[in-house]
Amino acid sequence: MSKTNLYSTLEVSEETTAIKDEIYLTDNYPSVMSIDYPHKNDFTITCVCAKGEINGNINLASVNVKAPGMLVLLPDQIVQFEKPSEDFEGFFIIMTKQFLEKINLLDGVSVFLSILNTPYVPLNDLMLNGLKDYHRMVMDVIHNTEDDFNQKMIVNHLTIAFFYGMGYYLHK
Repeated sequence: MSKTNLYSTLEVSEETTAIKDEIYLTDNYPSVMSIDYPHKNDFTITCVCAKGEINGNINLASVNVKAPGMLVLLPDQIVQFEKPSEDFEGFFIIMTKQFLEKINLLDGVSVFLSILNTPYVPLNDLMLNGLKDYHRMVMDVIHNTEDDFNQKMIVNHLTIAFFYGMGYYLHK
């Protein structure tokens, strides 16, 4: 799916909360991962699976995401996913390359190497609740902060904290 198609789909979806061209949050699986053929993305997608499971392929390697778990898809990976299980519940955080470059996360090469080697991480209750808190806080900031500059800065810092907090688990 091209950047334009995904962003266009997310921007018109009532189920998406976003800072345009930077970060998108949704729980709508079809709008994010419904392409049924191998393709490359130019953004980072974090899928938090709270219930159910998803099966697919990343760079031709099979991956099974079971709840509770987190899957991180990086730009330029070849991905293809099946429909999730009937009982799937979760949410997606889509970050553009520009957003990640702006908050200097691309300099954290070790975190991204860990993700490349292990894109799926099983979550314990503490980790799952932390991800839910991050998701809720970012959504609250986007919905309740009118000043664009402050809104973007708060989301940037929340995201940096999210990656540093999860970095430990990604390295394990």
